[in-house]
Amino acid sequence: MVIDFKDLKQLATEVVCDRFDHAFIYNTESAGEREIAAVVEKHGMRTVAIPFRSTAENLAQLFFNDLAARIPGLSSVRVWETADSCAEYSRK
Repeated sequence: MVIDFKDLKQLATEVVCDRFDHAFIYNTESAGEREIAAVVEKHGMRTVAIPFRSTAENLAQLFFNDLAARIPGLSSVRVWETADSCAEYSRK
């Protein structure tokens, strides 16, 4: 599949960055994380609730699924944790 980089960047911004950038991502299954999220929200900061741990592997799969709905033929998504450590999710 071929997509113009400008279009890809816009979709990635809308689907991933606008939702997750500078937000406290927390697991709704964790009482402790829900408590922390309540404090974060009380102070006017952004949160994103997800029903699983926010590991790079899980986020790569979430981002892939969200982007694949808007980008037919998407083959994979990579989430970098550090400059030399990443997780990649690919369509099987």
